[in-house]
Amino acid sequence: MHDLKVTVSTSILVQEVEDETVILNLKNENYYRLDGTAARIWQLLGKLGSRDKVTEAMASEYQVPVADLQRDVEALIAEFVQLDLLHTAEESPSPSGQD
Repeated sequence: MHDLKVTVSTSILVQEVEDETVILNLKNENYYRLDGTAARIWQLLGKLGSRDKVTEAMASEYQVPVADLQRDVEALIAEFVQLDLLHTAEESPSPSGQD
């Protein structure tokens, strides 16, 4: 399976406020509040930039199987893309022995 690379949109502002993440989309002036797991996934997406890396990190952090998290992470990424908060691109795995 190909990994999905993610980048944060350049037309948003993000602010951590107490226990939540607030995101303002400058294009449509909508704002979104994330807390709990959604906020943590957002943080990891910005830091790691990869669906697979985020899923692995969350599985380790919350001690749950990767397979259980993958669907949830993918759904949240799809929602962020639909809201124009993230952009995605598939990345093919590199052939063995080549980076």
